[in-house]
Amino acid sequence: MSYYIKNRGKAFGPFNEQQLIELKMKGKISRNVDVSEDQTNWFTAENLSFLYDEKIPPPPPPEPSEWFYSTDGDVGYGPVTKTVIHQMVQKGTLTRDCYVWKQGEMAQVIYTVPEFAVYAPPPKPIDYEDKLKQVNNTGGKYCFACGAALVMSASTCPTCGTRVDKSDEVQGQVSRLAYILLAIFFGGLGVHDFYAGRIGSGVAILLLTFICLPVLILLSTISFGLLSPLLVLGGLGMFIFIIVEICAVTTDGKGRPFV
Repeated sequence: MSYYIKNRGKAFGPFNEQQLIELKMKGKISRNVDVSEDQTNWFTAENLSFLYDEKIPPPPPPEPSEWFYSTDGDVGYGPVTKTVIHQMVQKGTLTRDCYVWKQGEMAQVIYTVPEFAVYAPPPKPIDYEDKLKQVNNTGGKYCFACGAALVMSASTCPTCGTRVDKSDEVQGQVSRLAYILLAIFFGGLGVHDFYAGRIGSGVAILLLTFICLPVLILLSTISFGLLSPLLVLGGLGMFIFIIVEICAVTTDGKGRPFV
């Protein structure tokens, strides 16, 4: 079949279907160009199915409602779509500390979920030096872990539980080498335990030494040396106890590890 096209009142042609397709691909034919088969009855090119038989793509499937959320970590709501979560974050209904999750998955803080990281960015690092400068003249201080404001006398942050007063930890650190040497040379007197702040153990060893040692010496003397092996066994037992204590004890009296 042949076709004619009209441009600025002038007819051109005839053209076959393949030629019209090529003209369209070159941009020389648009939907509104007049086309005719006999130069009498004209119609627009969009009515030619071989030129503009464009299939309308099917609508996208509806967004699944698969997300749950919680503003306090206890009560959950949903399911809702990801778009709804985005809108709630943008409106401030959900903050970066709220939780989101899918069915069967563990709840996560929203800024750690890749789908919402752009909308709920993680908290900015705390500028602790700036914080300290701000409170130099206010009689307070800040927690180095969460940034909460504290009074100067506070030793533990009430918000996150972090110990903030570590001066005694630095001053009270116990050397493991010193502990071992004291145990080897003065273990029978409990000096190593006193050094580590393990007062109870030190007192127990001291009492054991000053009570058992004189008794063993007295028994050995009364028996004219027949019970002297008891004295040797007593000393050996004390030595074994001290070795075991050296190997087993790794913290001082306040539970802080040796250095």
